[in-house]
Amino acid sequence: MKFIDEAGAQSKSLVQLDPILLRQNEHGIEAAWLRLPNLPLKASLREELKDILHMIHERATEIVRSTVVQDVYIQMTQLERPAGALLISRNGSRWMPSPGLGVWPDREPPKPLSEDDFKNLVPGQPMRTSNIHVMRVSSTEETVRLEVISKMIGTGALLVTMASEDWEITQRKAISRHLEAYMSSEVFRGYPMYFPLLDADSLAKMGKDDYENCLPGIIVYLREDVKNSAIFVVSRIPLQFLFPTEKAEGH
Repeated sequence: MKFIDEAGAQSKSLVQLDPILLRQNEHGIEAAWLRLPNLPLKASLREELKDILHMIHERATEIVRSTVVQDVYIQMTQLERPAGALLISRNGSRWMPSPGLGVWPDREPPKPLSEDDFKNLVPGQPMRTSNIHVMRVSSTEETVRLEVISKMIGTGALLVTMASEDWEITQRKAISRHLEAYMSSEVFRGYPMYFPLLDADSLAKMGKDDYENCLPGIIVYLREDVKNSAIFVVSRIPLQFLFPTEKAEGH
């Protein structure tokens, strides 16, 4: 398996990462951008990306030495239109998407659209995004979650977390309670679920406690980021074990 470099050709190394230097690794985690030619990614290249995600899952399982469960989310703001919305609509009864709100823990909380937003809107200018909806795939069937990954990967909307099978619903609820406290407007309180959106800037501003409150028990976090044409990876496992080089593989 080869990885795709930024020119669209296959690279010689197994994967190509852009590591992020964290202050003295105080989080007990490592992070990197997994750079892509673009997002959404060309359909012909998405199978390659799916293989890489499968590799990450397999290696995490080997290292943890227990079952690693993948939780799947769809970032609705980054969803391909209309193809992505139609895909969710057609498969909704099996995927069982549950609505939620994505929260940037290092940024200003979302604000509802005001009268001024409409008055000051310039013709042709898109309306300000007041919030970021995130759908969680609630199906308990692993085959269904893998299907969603297969169909959504490389679209720019996929977000996947990996955790041990004993990762409980209580931890998911704890994340929601923590992030709901960020909401300054009543309009955005009371959502069924809140989930963190992270990038390099977010991680640089977060302390160890912040990270533990946002992703307690999560082993690997992967979020497709359209703005950066990359997948943001956060891992409690050293990245050299998740993404070994060809040289390392030969030893």
